[in-house]
Amino acid sequence: NYTNMGKEIPSRSEDYSQWYNELVKKADLAEHSDVRGCMIIKPYGYSIWATQPLTHTLGYALRGVIEAYRFTKEQSLLDASIKTADGILTAVRNDGSLPGRLDANWRGTVSWSCLTGNVQIAACWFLLFEYTNETKYRDAAFAANKFVRKTIKLQGDPETRGAVKGAFPVDGDYCAYEYPNWATKFFIDSQLMEEGLSAEDSV
Repeated sequence: NYTNMGKEIPSRSEDYSQWYNELVKKADLAEHSDVRGCMIIKPYGYSIWATQPLTHTLGYALRGVIEAYRFTKEQSLLDASIKTADGILTAVRNDGSLPGRLDANWRGTVSWSCLTGNVQIAACWFLLFEYTNETKYRDAAFAANKFVRKTIKLQGDPETRGAVKGAFPVDGDYCAYEYPNWATKFFIDSQLMEEGLSAEDSV
């Protein structure tokens, strides 16, 4: 068992949820708030979050800038989207996946992949392909979608059949051992965008 300040912390393999919560608390990264389901990120925890953001977080930010461009048609917003998307492209691995966290130089800082972030960013790349006609975005999106599809079980337990894990491998540090419903939502969004492009190509 891990020990910290004289108090035992369960090992990760024994009880992941308790291990994670105790570790966050002992390391002074965050604390519970009065609002159910919310935590207060403390300075050291924020520094990690800000300097090594999840691809899930980057996906939200990039999509927001792209949507702002769709609404305003301001070139500066498209330029910012392209700059961010190109940076993320440099982190794509041979299997089409992205590391779960990236640093300020777009380098992966973890080995696991945030599946939600993969498909969120794939959707952003599809949109940028639409606006720029740059095939590098389309091809990266295809590869990211393909990677996530390979992680989904189509047989077995009905409770997890067709569901998208938080991370791959499943013990990665984003919704470890969980199947968040929003991961499936973003997965479907991105697959529909791919299907739309494939249908256009076949005409």
